[in-house]
Amino acid sequence: MGLGTTRYRNGWYIVDGPPRLLFAMGIHGQNLFVVPDHGLVIVKLSSLVTPIDPPAIMLAHRAVTEMARLLLP
Repeated sequence: MGLGTTRYRNGWYIVDGPPRLLFAMGIHGQNLFVVPDHGLVIVKLSSLVTPIDPPAIMLAHRAVTEMARLLLP
């Protein structure tokens, strides 16, 4: 997905960052993002038309990375 080093295990994707990010994906744009090193959790609720929309997934990941950058020390 162009996110850097990404692994999958037990229902979670792990991106080695920065920031290190864990995320779970559901269909139609549902996401749960966790930045464990900083105690940050972001939930994205959505109802996209298509079950899997790669451009929307990448946009959400860029947004979460930017939010983490702005919010975290």
